[in-house]
Amino acid sequence: MPFNKTSLDNFYESVSKHKLHSDKAQGLATIIEIKQNNSHLADYHCSLYLDTKRMLAHYIQSKDGKDYGYDQLDCDFIKKYIEQDYLTKRQQLALYEKASSCLKAIGEDVKWIQERELNIRLKLFLKENLLKYIIVLSGKSTKNCLCTLFLLFVIENLVLLPIADNEHALFVFTEEHYSNNQIINHIANVLALRLDWIKGPELHCLSWVGVMMVFIWLVIYLVFVANILFKNLFKNIDIYEIPE
Repeated sequence: MPFNKTSLDNFYESVSKHKLHSDKAQGLATIIEIKQNNSHLADYHCSLYLDTKRMLAHYIQSKDGKDYGYDQLDCDFIKKYIEQDYLTKRQQLALYEKASSCLKAIGEDVKWIQERELNIRLKLFLKENLLKYIIVLSGKSTKNCLCTLFLLFVIENLVLLPIADNEHALFVFTEEHYSNNQIINHIANVLALRLDWIKGPELHCLSWVGVMMVFIWLVIYLVFVANILFKNLFKNIDIYEIPE
């Protein structure tokens, strides 16, 4: 059904007359849906972003003070209006931040909002900054953290494998004997190399290129692995969480 500015004026006037937050939220939700279906009215009175922000604020406040069972928030409802196609990713992030602030004010959990924000940021980083995308994705969950740690360890094992042509070697990895199995022994030596208190395997650089490769790898290990991955790994393991 097509709408014009006059009919939309009536809806805005109706919202202004409502006293209850729930009625205001319902009225604004209707206005948003009208604007979504009538693109020529999208910015009439105010933008869709502002309508959505006001609607969410009234919706969240309408749950405050309600009795048990009537104060449950519909997370899908909030998600539906924030992640509408008519809003940019940055506008969606701003709305989630506003919703998070309102929810914290009434003592509601915002963990699910943080997860939605992270998903939106990943979509932005994928288009704008691939390095940030890889870093954030690797620390998104406990599973991602562990998989990234395992992948980096595999890469280190492959790089430190001995090569047949010593003339072109960038460094020499002197191994200790830990096992008769060559694969297990190599893995154990690479692991021992990371454990400073174990005296055994040694890595000797044979050229400045080798020195630079080791330096870059140490930077990746210290900054990326130690700081980012382990920080997110333990953040994602909530020992106080009570299973439902």
